[in-house]
Amino acid sequence: MRRILIVAGVVVAVLVLFAGAVWIKMHASDPEVLVANLRRAEGEEAEDALRAINLARGDVVTPLTKAFQDETASGEFRLKVLDVLFKRYHREPDPELEEVLKQARTDPLPEIRRRAVYNWILFGESEHQVELLDRLDDEDLVVREHIYRMLNDRRRGRWLWRRISEEQHAAVLEDAQRDMDAQNETVAFLARGVIGREVADRADDASQALQSGDPVQAEELLTEALTLDPDSHYARIRRVRYLLATGRREQALEAADEYGALVRVPRLSTAPIADGDPTDAVWDEAWTTEKTYKNTSQWVAQPADGRSRIAIGHRDNTVYIAVWGYEKDLSKLSIKHMQPDGPVHRDDCVEIVFDPDNTERNVYKFNINAAGVLADRYDRGRRGQDEDFLCEHVAKMFPDRGYWALEFALPVSELHDRTLTSESLWGILVLRTRIGPASESGSIWPTYGNNLNYHLYPLAVFEDAPAPEPPAEAEPADEAETQPAPAAEE
Repeated sequence: MRRILIVAGVVVAVLVLFAGAVWIKMHASDPEVLVANLRRAEGEEAEDALRAINLARGDVVTPLTKAFQDETASGEFRLKVLDVLFKRYHREPDPELEEVLKQARTDPLPEIRRRAVYNWILFGESEHQVELLDRLDDEDLVVREHIYRMLNDRRRGRWLWRRISEEQHAAVLEDAQRDMDAQNETVAFLARGVIGREVADRADDASQALQSGDPVQAEELLTEALTLDPDSHYARIRRVRYLLATGRREQALEAADEYGALVRVPRLSTAPIADGDPTDAVWDEAWTTEKTYKNTSQWVAQPADGRSRIAIGHRDNTVYIAVWGYEKDLSKLSIKHMQPDGPVHRDDCVEIVFDPDNTERNVYKFNINAAGVLADRYDRGRRGQDEDFLCEHVAKMFPDRGYWALEFALPVSELHDRTLTSESLWGILVLRTRIGPASESGSIWPTYGNNLNYHLYPLAVFEDAPAPEPPAEAEPADEAETQPAPAAEE
């Protein structure tokens, strides 16, 4: 009997322990308990609590929502809860939870509003992202930064512009114009990107209107673009080229000069010696600039980080160009392609492009790397062909001076028997590509993401070039040729 009692006691004890363990486990996995654990936990324990909540079954959303709406809780705790709620909503959309997450966009705490906007961009549907545009009036700059980043995204931004109402469109532009001068540099840059995209769209629409035979609409669109951003390089050069395309050459030149888009190439007193060392005094007479722009910037004209100096002059129907490429360590230059007409554009190099007729399609291109290897082409629209233009091109390294240099001389007759005159008006671009010390391409005028945007090139005139020769007069016809032919006999 005693043995039976002992066995029964052991069994009962085991059952009690088992039941207790089950109760403890069930209690520990209770959503209310899990949320309470998260509230108290820190560091790795908080991570464990978050994992437990994500794996928990049952109604976790209700206690999480209650915890998030408790404004007496710490901001750090509410942020953790907000992230969990967004992930839950992303897996299983729920109208009630959606309303809670929408309200988070106007929470009193700026850090909550920031995270809510960020998560709606990350997890929300397209209609939710359109709704975020109304938050561009948020007093917190980081909130506005998130929205501007979304608008500047190439794919998503384009999609949003197509789906917002005219009222929203106008409101976004108004907000962006306000923030173009924000003290926060990032916000100001992103706001300029929003305006820059709109400027580009209107300028491109103006080009389409002109091609469709509607110059009045084209001019209106360009005026709108310049009103949005009077300092836009994109709008400025498109207006210059619009004036040129509509036969107003002098107005185009005046506008280009005003906007800084006119390269006045002077006639040099002597021809520079093309030996790769641009210390000839004659280079002081050339048009010179150290202002270059990143070609990777899609909507905003950004100054290039690397220092370059570019000089251009002409004499005796020859164009002369010198480039100084400053670097802290010239040993880092990338020079791998030594075959003429090879892919030297993948090295540290200089690219020179001429559009002598301003066709915006047919251009002459010269790429010369830091070793002086040349790749030259004549591109006709989308079709290009390698050429062997007779030009001088010498590049040298000057470590003691902190730069590598290029001197380039091209007889203009090489460009299909052309001649420089006082009437010559070329599209022109000179840029320096940095591969080894940096990843950057900087040109004398911004080309907004692609140096093949020939329609964005500045113009060049050649000062003191000879006047164009007058057209040859037709020779008088022989007297016999001027007599009427005799009438045919009947």
